[in-house]
Amino acid sequence: MLGILIFDQLNDIIYIKSDIGFLRHVQGMAVAQGLNSPSEINDLKKAVEANILVQLFSPLLTSHQVMDLQFGNPYTAITCHDGTTLAIHKYESCVFLVIGQAEEEWLQRLLSTVVRLTKLLVGPCVTVLRESKERRKVFGRLIKAWLHASASQQCYLVEAVERLVLSPEVTTAAVQVLSQVLDKMKSKQSRSSGGALLPCHALLLVRNKLLALYSSRSAQELSACDVLLLNLLLQENQDQSEASSLQLLLEDDCTLSPGSARTEGNSQLQEVEDEGSTLQTVTLEQLEGEEQQILEGVSCHSVLMLLKTELSVFTPHLVHYSVLHPNLALIVVSEIGRSRVSGSVMSLLQCVAGLSSGRGTHAVDVCEATLLQTLQLARKLTPNSNTDAIAHALDKVELQWHHCKTGGLLEWREGDQDVEMSSRLESALTALLDAVRVAWKLISLPYSPSTGGSLVAAACAQQAALYAKEKLASYAQFLDVKAMTNSKFECRALTVNKYMDDFPGLVHFIYVNRSTHELTAPSLDPLESETCDADGPSNQFLESCQATRQLTKERVWTMFEFARSHLSSGNFSVMWKDTTFSYAYFLWFEDRNGVAQIPEQLDEDVLAALPLPGILSEDFYRRLTAHCVPALSPDQVQVCEVLCVHLGLVTAPCILEQTRRLLASVWEVAGQGTSCHPADLL
Repeated sequence: MLGILIFDQLNDIIYIKSDIGFLRHVQGMAVAQGLNSPSEINDLKKAVEANILVQLFSPLLTSHQVMDLQFGNPYTAITCHDGTTLAIHKYESCVFLVIGQAEEEWLQRLLSTVVRLTKLLVGPCVTVLRESKERRKVFGRLIKAWLHASASQQCYLVEAVERLVLSPEVTTAAVQVLSQVLDKMKSKQSRSSGGALLPCHALLLVRNKLLALYSSRSAQELSACDVLLLNLLLQENQDQSEASSLQLLLEDDCTLSPGSARTEGNSQLQEVEDEGSTLQTVTLEQLEGEEQQILEGVSCHSVLMLLKTELSVFTPHLVHYSVLHPNLALIVVSEIGRSRVSGSVMSLLQCVAGLSSGRGTHAVDVCEATLLQTLQLARKLTPNSNTDAIAHALDKVELQWHHCKTGGLLEWREGDQDVEMSSRLESALTALLDAVRVAWKLISLPYSPSTGGSLVAAACAQQAALYAKEKLASYAQFLDVKAMTNSKFECRALTVNKYMDDFPGLVHFIYVNRSTHELTAPSLDPLESETCDADGPSNQFLESCQATRQLTKERVWTMFEFARSHLSSGNFSVMWKDTTFSYAYFLWFEDRNGVAQIPEQLDEDVLAALPLPGILSEDFYRRLTAHCVPALSPDQVQVCEVLCVHLGLVTAPCILEQTRRLLASVWEVAGQGTSCHPADLL
């Protein structure tokens, strides 16, 4: 059972996505409380009405709001007597719920990912998910893609980018192709869109492994988190039949939108009219369906995403992605020309949101200056179809700001801490926040695949994709094979798929450079391991292959989650074993010279304030570094983590000794030769 729900501040539903088990569970609760008839409990085709969901969850939402606003201690999770767990998070006055019977930590991770995907697609305007069918569909696909990827791919398990290791000649050729792709798109879009779109990044991925990344000189840095999120776009187009047995993929998609009528049918859109709020049930086939523009064998897809840059945490980018050859994909990221004014409005929104707390006039002066800067930038926007709407929205922001100042904002900020805000001023600030969000939405979310500018950009991206497909045609099969056996790369001391020869008893390892969030690990697919045996394996290698086949992904996933739970508690070195295997996990810090840094002890309050380990929702490791090595800037510290799986008979001293030698070999493979001092794991 699994359900994802988003409620607005009035407890109305913005978005709901669930599997059949959750719908059956909700229907049973509705019957038990007299909100539905018993004859409908087994009718899974009948959607759960929106007012029933509101009645069932309103007491919880109201209690959560009271705990948050009055006591500053909102719920984060609730476990019921039947084993059902609810993970709860509040973002932009909206409450996000993930409900299921899985472990609380996994539900919290799913919840943080859902919030991150919301920020990626709609930023602070969560209600857009209710208003825009296009945004809603992309949102649902990305959730489904993450569920599949996190259960099957190591890069999403550890939240790090896996690179495809090739010869310098092949990598250079791929980078040159990407450079030419960006040049072609820049020249064509500069003539057609007048500089409204600025192509800045191009990526090639083979079987979800990063082959090459090229960025223009003026582009903001593309983070590892952004690469993982962009890679999710490709996940939705891949065959996910093997994941159907994982019972993690959502089988039904329920969304809310106004003004529709209900019709019966299995494959048709079903809607329930309820006096202004309407519930739609979308089948899995409709969820996976997408209009594709196909030209000469290359399908080009476009989506607007809000990536983190130095300008803003929500910088609008138009992303084009195409499958060039089987398992070989191209992604081109173009920054929208409104990025500066969008970032200025976002800064204004953050300033206004902070006015209700604290005292002093400095924050008011900052808001005033940010508003003036926003108005100046908005006047320089290139005229288009919604320029007048933007001007009108900013005029409303300016008017609401005037109402706040005349409503006693300065007097309240200069007053005593014990003086509560008047209802008039509180209403004025709420109206100002709403006005700023509307202005940001008009500036940052104007693009869709159906608009004229996006169609022109898609045509340019498609022509660039055709060029890349032609240039990489002779490499396609080679790249696909190398991606399947990515771990078969050699150095002086290590051939990873034959590492058992040099490290007896070692079954699997995962190494991540947390400064760059790059992953190095052998494949967990036994079929790939068997194909890496062209030179005639030793008996030890065959025995290790059998051990690899016995080592299921579920065991590795459980092992890593266990290590991550100890990391959240402040334990950086953990060793344990079960009846079959011995496990070891280490995380350590080094300076730029490779000298290990001794971390400071963290108290419980600091650990509780840290996010979940990973980088998708927030960079846990950067915040951890700031607390553990305060004497150095996080940019001056290299964070590394390694997890090893050995056969149960291997002793702890042998595990430590092998881990040191393994790291030295991996550093040579991964090109980290500057780390001249392997970490002192003892």
